[in-house]
Order: sequence, then C-alpha cells, then structure tokens
Amino acid sequence: MKKQILLACLFIATFAMNARAEGEAATDSIFLGNCQGRGVSLSESNVNGGALFFPQSRMEAYKGNYVESIYIYMYYPSMVSNLQVFLSESLSEPYGSSFNAQVSRTGWNKIKLDTPYLIDGGDLYIGFTMEGSPVSFAIRQFEGQEYLLENGEWQPYGNDTYSIAMYGVVRGETLPLYDAAWDCRTPFGYALAGEPIPIEGTVTNKGLATIHSLTFSYKYGNNTSTETISGLDIAYLESMNVQLQGPSFNESGNYELTVELAAINDNPDLSMDDNTSASFPIQCFNEMGQRNVLLEVFTTELCPNCPAAHRVIDPLTDGNERIIRMEHHAGFYTDPYTIEASVAYEWFYGSMLHAPAYMVDRTNRHERFPGIYNYGTSGPVSSVGNVTEVLDDAFRTPAFASVNIEATNDGESNYRQITIHASGYGLQPLPEGRDNRLYIYLTEDSIFTENQSGATGDYCHRHVVRQCVTSIWGDPIDLDTGYEKTYSVLIPEGWDMRRMEAVAFVGNYNENDRNDCEIYNSASIKLSSLIPASSNSQYKADGGIFMQGKALAVPDDCTHINIYTPDGILMHSEDTNGQPIPLHHLPQGIYLYAATMHQTTVTGKIIL
Repeated sequence: MKKQILLACLFIATFAMNARAEGEAATDSIFLGNCQGRGVSLSESNVNGGALFFPQSRMEAYKGNYVESIYIYMYYPSMVSNLQVFLSESLSEPYGSSFNAQVSRTGWNKIKLDTPYLIDGGDLYIGFTMEGSPVSFAIRQFEGQEYLLENGEWQPYGNDTYSIAMYGVVRGETLPLYDAAWDCRTPFGYALAGEPIPIEGTVTNKGLATIHSLTFSYKYGNNTSTETISGLDIAYLESMNVQLQGPSFNESGNYELTVELAAINDNPDLSMDDNTSASFPIQCFNEMGQRNVLLEVFTTELCPNCPAAHRVIDPLTDGNERIIRMEHHAGFYTDPYTIEASVAYEWFYGSMLHAPAYMVDRTNRHERFPGIYNYGTSGPVSSVGNVTEVLDDAFRTPAFASVNIEATNDGESNYRQITIHASGYGLQPLPEGRDNRLYIYLTEDSIFTENQSGATGDYCHRHVVRQCVTSIWGDPIDLDTGYEKTYSVLIPEGWDMRRMEAVAFVGNYNENDRNDCEIYNSASIKLSSLIPASSNSQYKADGGIFMQGKALAVPDDCTHINIYTPDGILMHSEDTNGQPIPLHHLPQGIYLYAATMHQTTVTGKIIL
C-alpha cells in the first residue's frame, strides 16, 4: 500500500529538558506517538491523511493534562495544501477539535494548537488530513492502532516496521511517571521440569521517571510467579534489552505462558495495555534426550555468493559431530551434482528461490528469530546469516526419536555394494495424526572443481547430496512400536567412498504445509570403514591424504599439515580441520607433507 522510499537523514525534534528531583519527572512534556527518528517511507498518492488512536485504557493516565502541539513529518512541504490537524474521540466528522495548519520545511514541522486540547481520559484520535502530498512514515517504536485516509475512507493501517510520522506533545502538572512498554521475545519452546526457562525482551520507558527496577509476572495454567530485576537506569524514551531467569515448571506437560511487566520502581504501571506478552506454548519434559542437528544447505556451481557463505558455515560445522550436514545443488539453477530430490526440496522455500540458503531440521523459527527468517512464515529456508543462533536453538531442542544407522558390505570382492540398516523409536510424545517418515541419503565431501562461480582458484564442494536412498519424501515408519528398515545400494565407481557418509533422519511430512515437516533427530555413518586396504590402488594406506586436482584432500581427523620441499624448506603450514587445502600457489614439483591426525603424524609425498 505504501512505497518503501528511503529519504535523506533529517533530525527529529527534541523536547526541552528540565532537571527535577530524584523520582520526579525528568521533562516537562511527554511524547504521544508510535514512531521514532526521521521519515523513511512515503504512501501512495491516494492516501490523504493519517491518525493515531489511543484507547481509554491508556489515556486515563493522561487525564487533566493537555496536548499543546503536534509534530508532522513532511517530505514535500511545498506540495501540501488544505492541511488540517484534529483531536477527537472518533474518526467521524465533525472532529472534536480541528485546526487549519501550514508546514514550511522538509522534515518535522511543529504545529502549535491555537487552543490546547484538554485530555478527559477517554478514547483519543490525533490525526491530520491534507491534499497534494503523500503521507510520511517513520520507524515504529511502539505498537498502536493507526488509520490512513485512503480514497476518502479511513482504513486501519498495520505495519510492524513503520508508523505514521506524527506525534503529539503533552504538557501538564500530572504527567505519567510510571509507564513502560514490554516487547517479549518468543521464548524457547521446550523446558525441563524444575529448570527455569530464560525470558528475554525489550523495555521502553514511556513515563517520565527513570526506571531503576522492574517486576515481571509469569502466568501459566493456574500458577503465577514473579521476578524483580534491579540496578537499571532507563531514562524516558530509552529502551533496554533485559534478560530474566524466567519461570520453572514443576511437572511435565504443555503450558501456555504469558509474561507481564507488573511494576516499575515498585509502582504500578499507569497503562497496562502494552505490558503483556502473547501467550507462548511451552512443552515441558521430565528429561530431554540430546539430538543431532540436520543442516541442509542450498548451493550450486553457478552461485557467485556461495563460496563466501561456505567460509561462514564451514568453521561452525567442521569437527562438530552433532551437526549432520547435507548440501543440495539447487535453489539457484542446477549443476552436474543436482539430483531430483534436491530440486523437489525447493518446495521448502515457499518464496523466491535463491542460494546460498539453508534450513535447520526443516523447522521455521521465524517467531524466535524474525530477523533471520527474512521470508517470515512462508517456509523453513533462510538466507545464510546468523546461523549460530539457529543451530544453538536446534541443539537445545529435545530429540523426539532415536535414529541408529549401520552400513555393511560383503568384503573385498564387491565392497561398493553396501547394505544400510536404520532403526529407532519414539522418545517423546508427539501429536496424533503425524505422518512420520524415514529419510536416507548418501553424501560425498570435498569434491574438487575448477568451475565454481565466485571462487578464486580451486574449490571443493562440501557434503554433496549424491543419492536419495529412500523415497524423496521418505518412507513411512511407526515411532510408537519402533521401526527397522534395510536398503541395498551400489556406490558408483566415480564416487570417493573415503569421503562419503550415509545420512538418516526421521521427521513429520505434511504435503500441504512446508512448515509442518520438522525433523526429530538424525544420524550419519562414514563409509570409509567399508573399504578393504588391498581392494584398489587408489585406496592405499596414505592416511586419506591425496591430490584432488590442485587441492590436497585430507581426512576429517587431520587437524594440521606442513608441506616441505624435498630439501626440507617449509612451503605451507595450515590448520585444516579436515578441509581441502588449495595448493595452486605452489610451483610445480615434488613435495613432502607431515599431517597431524589425533596424536600421530602421517608423512608422505605429493606431486604438483
């Protein structure tokens, strides 16, 4: 409905400050609006006015004071005509009190009322109408009902980011001292009986007294508890992020938790309409089993931004045995490593396809991390940003099922013909009607390429999805009675079994809801143990170190490597963490290496 047009930086008007005694008002006026800062956006041309609504529950605290002036942000003041500001108990004309006004500057314009408007404690609308110019919006600081005059009709305006760029200035002898807004971040949805569940949120001081202490109330079922934090220093209109120990649940079960800001400096809040959180579902357990976390990355050789994203992801995942990583070559066109299942999983985006992107346990955590899941609730796929917070959240989530995976073969004669056996059972109660599925994949790590867009020199693809062993959308299993599945797979000759894994995971599948396909747990097993030492010359006992194009491939347990010339000159030294080492910067020739694996050193020769 409105255009997102960035405007030049302009300063917001500030209020006069008068020093007062401790505990009294810090200013002689108070802000009545929802925005902060400068105007950053403009409406469409068919919008000719805006209004802020303040309900009786809020305005009772302002009774007896008066609105002295109104500030409006204008980007095109020369275009404005027939500007009228009003204060009224409704949006029906005639408005309770209206004034003709003029604006003269780009930015915030102060409109001093001819007659101050006495606040009677009832519903209050502060608004304006005009012709010739679009309405300006600014960054939203407080929640509140707002309206736009669109095609001659007042229509509700709701936007989490922007607010109509206007506010009133209230003066008087009884201005509210204790008034704050509480914006509670969605807490972690699982708890352990007897253990507190941390609560985090932002408090904004809307009263004139500096906040030194806050008391919060936790309500769940028939239970209520409180927590007080002290030593604060939150001045008028300032915000602070607060972290609370939070409540604890004595018994397992499902709870609905609300968090209320109950008192400020041991005084009741004068306006409670912005003090109570939404109702958050919390599932409490007597015990929670540790899960492995499934990280699925979308990437292709045509993606120029993917190498940079992998430099972020690799250090977070390499060496962490609780992260099961799979990379789908999809999301940004396709390449030689794309398989049918990876393309099918583009369904999880729910919005514009792109790479690099990722999903963790196929779970949409938008409520917990709205800034990370930038496509909202459309799907569990997110751009590669702050992956750490999402992974930490997943680590703390209980395992709802066990996953055991084994891989065997017939020995030297046909070692590439492998048998995969997966089994497990439910660990925690799940809602009825779930369509639980088992998924098994084969992945291959460190595949050398010279064709990666955005890479300088050689590049190795990580944890590439090679084959979907089960059906693309998994095979049905029963977690109540337990499951056992066996699959036979032939590994193609071109795939390096030393760097392959079989990956198994279980979760729900809902073909009608991409946000209802959460993974319960996952596991993986390396296939290198199935390779007989004498089966093939390329698998001689080299410690898993060999040239792959112009990169030196090293096993996962290799932590450091030194590369020397034959006469002992050190040419390269690097901590590897199992990652391939590009060597295109070294001249052609014969080199020796010394690789650290566990507490042993493996040596050998390579040729560039």
